[in-house]
Parts: sequence; C-alpha cells; structure tokens
Amino acid sequence: MVKTMTREAYDAGRLDALALRLFDVAAQVRRLSLTADSAGLEQVELHDRKALEWIEKLERWVVGAESDLDRQSKLQAASSKAKQFR
Repeated sequence: MVKTMTREAYDAGRLDALALRLFDVAAQVRRLSLTADSAGLEQVELHDRKALEWIEKLERWVVGAESDLDRQSKLQAASSKAKQFR
C-alpha cells in the first residue's frame, strides 16, 4: 500500500512549535555529550544509523520547505501588487 503525502497547513506558531521540539531533541543529545564528558568516558557506543537517516531526511525536508515558503511568499506579493492595478 502506497501512502500519499499531503500538505499540512502551518502558521508561524505551528512552525515555531516544531522548531522548539527540534531544540528539545538537540538539548537531550547535548546532555548525553555532557554526561559522557563528566563521567570521563572517551567514547560511547550508540545505535545511530536510523537517527542519522532521519536527520538527513529532515534536512532535505527543510530545504524543500524553504523553497515552498519562498515561492508562496513571492506569489502573495505578486498578487498584492496586481490588486493595486485593478
């Protein structure tokens, strides 16, 4: 079964909430680093393959989202300018 991707509407607040979730995850990873350092561990073995794949996908998603936002912003500006000449 193939799942089709649908676009979700995001306002500035929802985008900010998403960013805060990402910051929370980053803070947790940072705590791992600080804990390992304070425990004097030179290395910590972790399963990271999936996490690195997800991060790569997220980075690609952000590039697409930036492109979509730029396009929508330019279309909105063009529409506003067009209304001035009607």
